[in-house]
Amino acid sequence: MVRSLTQKVINALQADYDTSEVQFLIYPTTPPEVKDELIVVQHEQRTEVVCFKKTMMKIFIECHKLFYQLDSLDDDEKLLVISGLLLTTTENRTALNMFLAKLNKLRANEINREILFVERLLSCNSARLNKSSSLWDLYKKLYTAYGSNLKFKVWDTVTISCERHFANYYCCNFIRWFHSQLNDSHRQNFVDNFLRFSKKHVNDPSIWSALGIMIGKTDFDQVIIFIDSLPVTTWSPFLAVLEFGSRNTQIIPSLMKHWTKDDTISFYNGTPIIPDYIENDLNSKSKFMSNAWKTHLLEKLQRLQLDAT
Repeated sequence: MVRSLTQKVINALQADYDTSEVQFLIYPTTPPEVKDELIVVQHEQRTEVVCFKKTMMKIFIECHKLFYQLDSLDDDEKLLVISGLLLTTTENRTALNMFLAKLNKLRANEINREILFVERLLSCNSARLNKSSSLWDLYKKLYTAYGSNLKFKVWDTVTISCERHFANYYCCNFIRWFHSQLNDSHRQNFVDNFLRFSKKHVNDPSIWSALGIMIGKTDFDQVIIFIDSLPVTTWSPFLAVLEFGSRNTQIIPSLMKHWTKDDTISFYNGTPIIPDYIENDLNSKSKFMSNAWKTHLLEKLQRLQLDAT
């Protein structure tokens, strides 16, 4: 029999809650005053499903042992063991493949619970789950198989995941793929929302790189307006311009006129060298960094233009 701990945690991660947001949180140590291995804390707008490293270790040991006794377990217990391994060993390909195979035997409402389980793993605060290439690949396969007739919370999953971990490459790779699966009307709505989301995360290169791959000319113009509206002092928003420009080299001449290269700016390993005399002047430093990244971008676009001729 699968012990109650694995079932208790899996059930908590598959449950419906009355709050608008559900967070799965794993902490390295258990506070002395906490005696439970799993805590569900409900706030007005948010529910927190809280586990600890010790809890995860117990689940791993439990499921790892039972994995070699699967033939003696019933179907529900088999799925619990496989789900427990997904929770604790995200790159276990055997468990991933078995998980997908088990879903084919479930009813729609049961599959929805498993989708919710995967979504909560991907929006967890643990990088091991949140940044797991295998889990994002699994989510892609789930959406491919069931996206047309079952409920997915893709927007919540990807935005929480990006916010949980800076430069979340695998999440943003999924975002690009998901965008390509949408029809035209939904695709533009997704880009509009993602552009607004990107503006709130101006330092994140993975987010802006993904945006640059998805945008059209109108969206591109909005990115330029955003950059011009304030001194953008990080490279990330310019990545969106570079990604778009690499696919649409005809826009490069107009950009070369819109922004001007400053040949007096020096770089070291792709990073602008800030003159000493403005180091402590925040306003001057911000303007310098904005001009420096524009110069860096224009140099890259020039090389793209030369390669295209």
